[in-house]
Amino acid sequence: MRHRKNSDSQGVPESASSYDELGKLLGYTRQALSRYAKEPGAPKRLPGDRLDVAAWRVYLSKRSKAREMPIDEKKAKARKIAAEAALKEHELAVRQGLFVDAKAMAEEERRHYERFKTLFKQKFLMELPPLFAGLTVSEIQNLILKGWNDIAAEMEAFLHTDE
Repeated sequence: MRHRKNSDSQGVPESASSYDELGKLLGYTRQALSRYAKEPGAPKRLPGDRLDVAAWRVYLSKRSKAREMPIDEKKAKARKIAAEAALKEHELAVRQGLFVDAKAMAEEERRHYERFKTLFKQKFLMELPPLFAGLTVSEIQNLILKGWNDIAAEMEAFLHTDE
C-alpha cells in the first residue's frame, strides 16, 4: 500500500488502490463499492487508477442520506408490517380451526336448501291440493298458512338438531 497519508484523518490514506482496500477503510464490501461505482455521480478514479477515499466517504454519506425514507414511506412500511402480522395471525387461527371451512359451510347450506325443498313439495304438492276441493278462498288461505307454519316449524327443528 503505497500512498500518502492524509494529515487530518488520523492515519487514513488519501487514496486506495482497489475497492477491496477502500471497503476495508470505509466499512463496505468490495462488491457493494464496485456496484456503487457504476451509479451516476460516483467518484471517478484518480490518476494512476487510484480511488479517492475522501470523495468516496462524501459520496457514500450523501448516498445513505438520499436513501433514508421520508415519513410517508415509514408509515407505509409500518402499515405493511402490521398487515403482515395480521395475515400471520389469520393463518394461525385457520390452523387452529377457529374459522369455518367455506366448502363445508356451502355443503351445509345445500343440505338445508334440499330439506326445505322437500318439505315444501310435500306440503304444497302432495298434502294440500286434495284438501282444496269444495273450499272457499279464505279456507284455502288458512290451509296454506297452516302448511307454511308446519314447514317453518320443521325447518326450525331441523336447523337446531345440528347444534
